[in-house]
Amino acid sequence: MDIIKVLNGDPGDIAHLYNLNNYLADDRKLNFGGNGVNPNNPVDAFNRMMAVKAYYGKEQNRSLVQIIVSYGDKNMTAEKACQYTEQIALYYKEDYQSLWCTHAADHECSQYHTHILLNPVSYKDGRMMNTSLENLRKFEKYVQKVTGNKTDIKFKKKKD
Repeated sequence: MDIIKVLNGDPGDIAHLYNLNNYLADDRKLNFGGNGVNPNNPVDAFNRMMAVKAYYGKEQNRSLVQIIVSYGDKNMTAEKACQYTEQIALYYKEDYQSLWCTHAADHECSQYHTHILLNPVSYKDGRMMNTSLENLRKFEKYVQKVTGNKTDIKFKKKKD
């Protein structure tokens, strides 16, 4: 079973957004990409996300949405995990800036896991991302279609 963890960043917590941008770009990544930002420059990616927030006056709203997909398939290969990451990250492409990567060795659940960092402010119209259970169930079905596995969604609160 694949596990989908969803974390909503605290309002105005810009440091968390900046730190995650850098974390996704560090040397542990197996692959890396982005939508609406330069994935090869974490500072520029952060600045572009902040520019969208500023344009729509949403700097003090939810800072980020982070989605982690831990693959439960014990026979998962790095190549397949990277392929899944790229396909799963496309789900929010039409409305939101994102950075994504694949990491190895999630000791909690699987050999590989995906991080997707989203700017929750739509670059199209400034609307905030709706992370209701109903909308996340749609995302969950998409992940199931990509991986062929059952999934479970868990909501995480940011650690203080």
